[in-house]
Amino acid sequence: MNPDGDNKSQYHHFVPQFLLRNFAHDFEPKDCTESEASGESRKKKKKQKNRPSLDSGKLKRYPGDKVVNNVNLLQTPYVIDESPVKRILGLTDMYRDKNGATKKEQHEVEEMFSKMENQAQRVFRKITKALEDGDKVVCLPRSERDLVRKFLFLLKFRGSTFHKRFYHETVENYWANDKVMFRQYMQDHGFTRPIQVWLESLKTIMTLEMDPEREWMDKIKKQMYPYDADWLIMHVQGMYMAICTPSNPGDEFILTDNSYNVFEGPNCFAQDIQTGEVHGVADVNFHEFAPVSPRLMIVLRNYLLPVPEEDHNPEMRQLRETMRYTSVDDTFGVDTKSSLEDLPITKARNSYSKIVDGQAIRVKGEHDSFTKDDKFYFSLFPVERDHVDKLNKILLENSSHCSRIVFGSQASFLRTLEYYMTAPKGVTGCDADAIVVQLRKLDQLMKEMGSNRQSQWFQFPSPPMLSGEKHEAKFTAYHQYMSSTAEHDTGFLAIYKAFSRGAGNWLKDWEQASRMQQLRIKIDSWSYQYGVDEVIRNRNRNLLIQMYMLLPPARFWLYMKRVRIMLLNPENTFITVQPLVELLNNPNFREGPEDIFSKGIHQSISLQHMANGLHHEFAVQTIVRRDRLNHLIYSTVQNDIEMKQNPELDRWCYATSRIEALQSYLATWNFTLKLPGIYEIEKLAASMESSILSTNTHKRPEFDDPRFSEDSKVELLTRVMVKRKFKKAMSARLEEGLAESLKAVLFKYTYPTPPTVDDPE
Repeated sequence: MNPDGDNKSQYHHFVPQFLLRNFAHDFEPKDCTESEASGESRKKKKKQKNRPSLDSGKLKRYPGDKVVNNVNLLQTPYVIDESPVKRILGLTDMYRDKNGATKKEQHEVEEMFSKMENQAQRVFRKITKALEDGDKVVCLPRSERDLVRKFLFLLKFRGSTFHKRFYHETVENYWANDKVMFRQYMQDHGFTRPIQVWLESLKTIMTLEMDPEREWMDKIKKQMYPYDADWLIMHVQGMYMAICTPSNPGDEFILTDNSYNVFEGPNCFAQDIQTGEVHGVADVNFHEFAPVSPRLMIVLRNYLLPVPEEDHNPEMRQLRETMRYTSVDDTFGVDTKSSLEDLPITKARNSYSKIVDGQAIRVKGEHDSFTKDDKFYFSLFPVERDHVDKLNKILLENSSHCSRIVFGSQASFLRTLEYYMTAPKGVTGCDADAIVVQLRKLDQLMKEMGSNRQSQWFQFPSPPMLSGEKHEAKFTAYHQYMSSTAEHDTGFLAIYKAFSRGAGNWLKDWEQASRMQQLRIKIDSWSYQYGVDEVIRNRNRNLLIQMYMLLPPARFWLYMKRVRIMLLNPENTFITVQPLVELLNNPNFREGPEDIFSKGIHQSISLQHMANGLHHEFAVQTIVRRDRLNHLIYSTVQNDIEMKQNPELDRWCYATSRIEALQSYLATWNFTLKLPGIYEIEKLAASMESSILSTNTHKRPEFDDPRFSEDSKVELLTRVMVKRKFKKAMSARLEEGLAESLKAVLFKYTYPTPPTVDDPE
C-alpha cells in the first residue's frame, strides 16, 4: 500500500475475516463436483479448476476460495449464495474522509485495527479450540479477557450502525439524539466533521490500557466524546461475558452485518403527531451478542439481571433490584422480563474467589485488589434448541437493513427461519415498514427452500407524542443538567443530599418514591372503580399521607414532587421518555418552594460569611426538627399546587374578607404555626396566641364570620403577627438572606398569610 498517493478503494469488514472463516468452507463449483458420473476426465477438471464463478451479487469465486453460505438481502427476491469471505459483511472505503485527512491518515485506523485483530484472533482461537477439543472451560488471563471485551466493543463501535451515525461530511447532517451535545463537543475540540470524532475515538479505544485498578474509566472520559466513553464503560463493566454452544449437533448460530450492534431488551417508540416521524425514546439492553462460529456465540448479560452468587449478599441484591427498578420497571413496568432471562449462563469463575454456600468469597491469601495475574474460567454453556432459535431470532429481527445473513448449513438455517417466521410478532418502531418488506421476502424464501409453514406478523402504530424535537431537547437538557450537577454538586441532587444528610440512597429513594405514587394511584383508582363513598376515599388518602410522613424526609420530598407533577401535568404519562429524564426536565419537579427546607437543615453559610466570622453551621443544620420536616414539605407542596391550579386568583385582593380568602386553605390549618418544628417560631407563636386570646383580638367585629371557628381566627392572627417578627426572632440562628428566603416560603406556601399594610418591604 502507498498511503500517501494510492487512491485505490479498499474493502473494510464490519465482521473480521478471522471470524467469517469460522463460518466458511472451500468453494467447489458445481461443474467440478459432477465427477465420474458425467464422464469428465481429470484433464478437463484441471482445465476448469481456475475458472471463476459468480454469486448472485456478482462476486468472483474460484475453486478452493473460502466462502460462506448466506442469504443475499441485496437481491429481489432473496437468494441463497456462496460468497467469498474477502468481500462480504463490509463496506468499501469505510473510513474515507473525502474533504479531510490524507490517505495515510485515513488508513491509520484500519492499520491499528489490523494489529489489534491479530492479537484478538489468538484469543478467539483459544476459545474455538476449546470447543474442538471437547473442553468445558476455557481459561483467560485478565489481559486476554480485557482484550476480548475491548475488541467486542470495537466491533460494535465500528459496526454498520455506528458508521451510519458518524459518516457525515458536515455537522449539520449528524442526526442522532445527542446532536446538541455532540456538536458542542466538536466545537470545543476543533472538529469540523463527525467522522473525525469517530476516527479519533476508535484510535483512543484501541490504544487504551485497561488497568486492573480500573483507573482507565476516568481517563477515557477525558480522552474521547464522554457520551460514547460512558457507553464503553457500560459495555465492559456493566455486563458480564458468557460463551454458549448448541447442545444439539444440528443446531447453529447465524451472523449478520450488525450482529455486534444488536441488543435484546425492552424498547419504546413514539410517533411525532406533527411530522409523523417515529422516534425511539427508551430502551434497555439486557443482552448483547457476538457470534464467533456456527457453534459458538458470546453473550453479554447486563448486571441488572440476577447474579445468584452475588445476590446472596442482601446489600448487593438490594442495589441490583433498585438499579433495575430505576432503569427498567419505572419506565416499562414491573412485569418487564428479558426473553432470555432463563438462558443458562453465569459469570465466569476467577482465581481470586470461590463459591461457598452459594456466595462468592475471596480465596485466602489472595490480594484484596485486582491484579494483572488474575485468571478467569469461562464455561462453554450448552444451550437447547429453543434458546438457539431465540438468539437467532433476535439477530433476524434486526436485519432489515443488513446486506447478508450468514449461516452454516441450509438445514439448520431453514429451521431457524421457520421458527422466526411462524412465531407471532408485532412490528412497530422506526423501521417497521422496512421490516414488513423483509418479512414478505423471507416468507417467499422460506417457501422456496421447501417449507410449507405459515408466517405470522402484524403491524401496529407507535403511540403518539407531542414532539420529537421536544423529546430530543429533554434528552439533551437532562444529560447537560446531570453533567453540571455531578461536576459542581449543585441543583437537584445537592438538595437531595441535604435532605438525606448524607445517609440516603438516591436510587433506593427514587424507587420508593415511585412505588409510593403508584400505591396512591392504585388505591384511588380501585376505590373509584368500585364506587367507594368520597368521604371514605378522602379518609384513605389522609391515612396514606400520614403513613408516608413517617418516612425519611428525602424520600417524602421526592414523593411530593411526583404528586405535584401528577396533579399539575395529568397528561404526563411518561410515554415519551424515561421518568428520570421527564421529571428532571420539568420545572414543577426540579424546583419548588419546599426546597428551602434543605437549606434549613444542612447548609452552611457562604464562604464570604465564614470569612467574616458569621459561620452558623450548627444552628442551620438544626433549625428544623426532623419529626416536623415532612409536615412542612407536605403543606408547602399542597398549597403550591393549589396556587398553580388557580393562578388567576389573588385571594388577598379580591376576597370580601381575609377570612373568606383563607377558606381554601382550611386543609393546611391542621398544621398550626405553633408546631412548625422551629423552636424560635414555636415559642413566638405561643406568645402571640396567648396575647390574642388574652385581649380577645379574634372577637373584634372585622373578624365576625360564622363560617369560621374561633380557633381558625386565632390561627390566622397568629400567622400575621409571627410573620412581622420572624426575621428578628431568627436573627441569632440564620443570616439575613436565608431568614428572608425562609420567611417568604413559610408565609406564602406553608402557612398562607395575608399581607398587611405594615408589612416591611
